[in-house]
Parts: sequence; structure tokens; C-alpha cells
Amino acid sequence: MIQDKIFISYSHNDSEWAKKFAGELKELGLNVWFDQFNVEIGKAWADSIEAALKESNIVIFLVREEDLETTGVTNANLYLELGAAISMGKIIIPVVPEEIDQNKLPWSLRLVRGITRTTPEETAKRLSESSATLSKKAA
Repeated sequence: MIQDKIFISYSHNDSEWAKKFAGELKELGLNVWFDQFNVEIGKAWADSIEAALKESNIVIFLVREEDLETTGVTNANLYLELGAAISMGKIIIPVVPEEIDQNKLPWSLRLVRGITRTTPEETAKRLSESSATLSKKAA
């Protein structure tokens, strides 16, 4: 069986948490694409991200309330990557803080069951434990 390829979408304001989370997923044996690990020197960010989205079958959206309350590049990237994931038929997994107002989430993220964000380690562990279920959905 081919292992799922997981793309992680996040705000660069959340870079430290996202990097720890991606590293934990890799440590747990999951096939993760994370820009800070996978965009090679001299490669265009946009081209690398587009290719990775196409190659991935699962897209994880790391959402913070602050990202939903601001406008600008952070939101543009969230909505661009979310729209691309939907149009490509990817499995979407929102990772959100427990205290977030669900009504602030983009509609398409409200429609799927996600994971509550805690520590990077605990959140990665819970996702890893769900990977057997994800593999069945992706097949």
C-alpha cells in the first residue's frame, strides 16, 4: 500500500508550532510535505507548494483564531490552499484550538471533522493514530 502524502498548510505567524508538528509527524513515520523541510534552495515557493498540493492526498490546515481575524497574505494563502485542496478532491483535516469560534472558520472547514490543537507532540500523535482510517478513505 502506498503511504498517504500529507501537505501542511499554516500561517507563517505560526511557523514554530507548525515546524514542531511536522517534525513530530515525520518522527511517527508519516509522509509529510512541509515547506520548511521540502522547498529546495533556489526553487520558487509557489511552484513547490503547487506541486506538493497536487502530489498530496491529505491536506492539514493549521488554523489559529488570529489568522481568521486578520486580512492579508495569511488569509489569502489559507483560502488559496483550501480552494485548491477542495478542487483537487483532497482529504481535508482542520487542526483548530478548542476555544475557537467554529462560526469563524471557512465553511468548508466546518463541514469536516478535524482535530483539536494541543501541543505539537500530542496533536501529531492523535493524527498518527487516525492514519489507518485516513488510508482507507484515500484508497
